[in-house]
Amino acid sequence: MNRCPTLPLALAFVVTGLALEAGCTRPGRARDPADRPAAAAGAGEGGAFVASLQRGVRLHRCLDRPHRGTLAATLAPFSTDALGLSDAALERLRREGLRLAAVPVEQVPGLMRRLAHEPRIESIHMGIVPEWRAAASAPRIDGSKFVRVGGEIGAFADGRFRLLLRAYPVTLAEDADERLRLEMMVQFHQPRRDPISPDPSREERMGVYIPTSAFSIDLDGGWAVVVTAENPDVSWRGDPPPAGPPPPAPSGDGAAEEGARDTAATAAAGTPPAGAAMGPQGPRVRTSGEEALISPEGDTRFVLIFVPRVK
Repeated sequence: MNRCPTLPLALAFVVTGLALEAGCTRPGRARDPADRPAAAAGAGEGGAFVASLQRGVRLHRCLDRPHRGTLAATLAPFSTDALGLSDAALERLRREGLRLAAVPVEQVPGLMRRLAHEPRIESIHMGIVPEWRAAASAPRIDGSKFVRVGGEIGAFADGRFRLLLRAYPVTLAEDADERLRLEMMVQFHQPRRDPISPDPSREERMGVYIPTSAFSIDLDGGWAVVVTAENPDVSWRGDPPPAGPPPPAPSGDGAAEEGARDTAATAAAGTPPAGAAMGPQGPRVRTSGEEALISPEGDTRFVLIFVPRVK
């Protein structure tokens, strides 16, 4: 299998370079990612095109080096409350290797300065995105690789993992306010070109979609969304590790009780008791989110900041 030293800068964007304006600060609301977007507002194609230039989502893409260990502390002051996602949805995304945070738009420039370890940060105005498009792409997997998806391990071959997004305006019936609906999902892209009748649009949709990585948020313009990836077992908030199995219960026999105490003591010291299996651990199987946003060597990862502009 070919391995690429860093995650390539592969995006499918329309770059317009519009300025960012901060909006109000009301929490977003989660929506079903299976919903299909309504037609973009505007009279005719010209109106829709002009609207896409003035509204939509702007992406700031930063690179982080996980070995520095600074990203968790940088994002620690921000929570996910404003995203409107349930605890169950956040845990599902975490198990898929994705980490999210909500950042007030006025604090995005300061956050970008703290994240700017690399020579540059890419900023792209994507506008209204009614169809799935790639926000970040991983190196192609030539051959086969095991990946953890939805808690199960499966083989993925001859394709690449990508983080896709859609962004389009919606009007909520309960308050008649317009929001920007932001949807994301990991895809394993496997395009197959028809040599007789090539169809790039169809090829763009080919592959396996990962429903356990999908989420949908309605944003009012006051909150930006940070998306990155991490090993699901890594805590960013100093949580204690899960407790191990308790030591064997005493049987009343002095030798057995002493053996149990020795087992507990060696486990607490990090040394396996006599008879325990020893040897090198096999490589950890990564999740779909890690495959999409972290380089194969694990030395570089994307930190994506999505800033909505509703009006």
